[in-house]
Amino acid sequence: MQPRPSVKALFILFHTRLSALALTLALCALAASGAHGAQPGAIDVHSAPRWLVDDGRSVSALLADGRIVSLRGGAPATRATQFSPEAPLHACFDALVGIGKDGALITIDALDQVSPSAPGLLSLQGGIACGQAAIWGISADGDVLRFEHRARRWVEVKRVSAQALPDARIVRFDLAGNGDAKLFVLAEGSSTRYRHGVLGDAIEPTALLMIDPHSLAVEARLSLPAPMVFEDLLPRPLSLAARPGLALVSASPQGGAALALVGIEQGRLEIVASGPDFGEPSRWLNPLVGPTSLYAVLTPHIGGMLYGYTRHGRELSPMPLATGVSTHRIGSRQLDGAAVVTRPGGRALLLLPSQSQSQLVALDCNGRCRTLASYPLSGKTSSNLIVRDGSAWIGDDAGFLNRITLPR
Repeated sequence: MQPRPSVKALFILFHTRLSALALTLALCALAASGAHGAQPGAIDVHSAPRWLVDDGRSVSALLADGRIVSLRGGAPATRATQFSPEAPLHACFDALVGIGKDGALITIDALDQVSPSAPGLLSLQGGIACGQAAIWGISADGDVLRFEHRARRWVEVKRVSAQALPDARIVRFDLAGNGDAKLFVLAEGSSTRYRHGVLGDAIEPTALLMIDPHSLAVEARLSLPAPMVFEDLLPRPLSLAARPGLALVSASPQGGAALALVGIEQGRLEIVASGPDFGEPSRWLNPLVGPTSLYAVLTPHIGGMLYGYTRHGRELSPMPLATGVSTHRIGSRQLDGAAVVTRPGGRALLLLPSQSQSQLVALDCNGRCRTLASYPLSGKTSSNLIVRDGSAWIGDDAGFLNRITLPR
């Protein structure tokens, strides 16, 4: 059996067929880099947006200065202040959910009523997950907490020592496909296995936990053998080849990063399929998932190569699609700066920042990718990207919230 070629080898093989699109994107980026001032559809919020959500009524944003604003009548209205801009903002059941600068869990309902927890309970960088009757979060020392709403306050009702990364995201997902959603979180960080530090610090998780949302019992653990790590902060739910899975980035000092698909086999968490690594260290990729599709931007800081992946048994086979894009800035914990939009007829539209991150590029990626449009921004991208009512929304570091009408 011949060894699978590395991603580096695949890129060299297919580089010539990508050169035309790479040149197109490079020229677009060059044109956009000269743009100054607010662009059409840009709303000045006077601070760089960090996290965007669709709250069911409008777009809301958590800004770098700790304010939460919502668009009401097309204008930004401040809903709250003193939130941690390093922790993701969520929209759950018509309420905005975030973490205060004092470490409290805080929700803001549609009537602007604020419900906090006691201060000091949650990490200022951690993610949260929502259910019908509870919210889950991560403490600064890696515990997983369950909160319930009582008398207009959030009360900690359970806690488990999980060694979760304090900047990890909790994902609630039915991985078994039996209607019983579990919590998934990356844990057991190591600062010695793999020294790369592309995601804000040198601590990388070595395990993925599956936790019961009610009892908080750890029901399954996927531990990587040394010196491997998960060079990632969140598992990304999707259905690939009609099977639910979680897309993650694994990495090693020998091969750098690779795409991994995690599933459940006989009650155990397993890597059920994986893609080729780079064949060298200090090379990283950022996954991009649709409901039933899997992509990744390889080396988003140097060249930005977009690949599409298909599953064949236990292999994820990559196909190069485009270059000159990027979905990440070195040292950032923001991993959601792109989106896959399913268009009529099942066609995929990909929205990604350019390599310079000064514009947003819309690609039709059915077969080879072709550029449908490019949209200059007032600054480099600063937030996740969301799609609402036929428009894409993304923040930039010039302090604007950008609304972009999707191509038809």
